[in-house]
Amino acid sequence: MPLLQWPALAAQHGITTLELRRFHFSSRDEGFLAELAAEARSTEVEICSILIDDGDIIAPDPKVREEQVVWIQGWIDTARALEAAAARVIASKASIPVNGIKPNANESVRLSADLLTSLYAYG
Repeated sequence: MPLLQWPALAAQHGITTLELRRFHFSSRDEGFLAELAAEARSTEVEICSILIDDGDIIAPDPKVREEQVVWIQGWIDTARALEAAAARVIASKASIPVNGIKPNANESVRLSADLLTSLYAYG
């Protein structure tokens, strides 16, 4: 079912709030997002948040980490375009060993907190 139909279907079933996940989107172009936001408003269904359940803000490689932060910022922009109250970001994939080496938990928590704070400020 196309995402543009979700607000009307939700409203028909008495659902007034939706949380969307990044993989629900077939497009994030400006026109599509404006149309989806308008559909949500017209059916009085709130898009409360976008769950950004991918990306790794504490990737070991600083270049990859920066690319991931920029990618997540794009999804925060999507949430903003949909007038969503929030964007939920996963903290990390820190428990996944890289090249057989398990990340330092204290450093992972510190870096994750710093970057989540930065993404909060961006949002």
